[in-house]
Amino acid sequence: MSFNKRLGKGRAIIEGFKVANGDVIGFLDADESVAPTHISGMIDALQDADTVIASRRLKESRILIEQPLKRRVASKAFNLLIRCLFGLPFKDTQCGAKFFKRNAILDIINDLETSGFEIDVEILWRLKKKGYKIVEYPITWKHSEGSKFSLTQSKNMFVSLFKVRFK
Repeated sequence: MSFNKRLGKGRAIIEGFKVANGDVIGFLDADESVAPTHISGMIDALQDADTVIASRRLKESRILIEQPLKRRVASKAFNLLIRCLFGLPFKDTQCGAKFFKRNAILDIINDLETSGFEIDVEILWRLKKKGYKIVEYPITWKHSEGSKFSLTQSKNMFVSLFKVRFK
């Protein structure tokens, strides 16, 4: 599958979900912040949940290379806003590794509206609203300079999520 233009993280994930096969569907962000060695453990954790999300903020997690201070502060502020607006109890919605049981993700795929980095929050919110069980998984994480995310995108993410939440 190929596209004439860049889709953005969210739209690329949605298109990937649509063509994925198997009982488990998931993704790792391309910046390599989360090592692929966590995949098997995360998939094993699906025995007791419908969705498993990587988390940098669990006490069992390890951070090898910290984000710059500005990014850490912005990330914590974003997480606090998301927890308040969406009622999501998770410590880390934006960590770039998530795995889903096929039936759960296909149940919400047609409801997804966002197309950027905010897709993680929308997916979790829609799954939670439908009663799916979501668990956080501790990982070893490192900041990557290869990340395509920029703090300038935060405003657009928040506006997009605000529209979805209060539509």
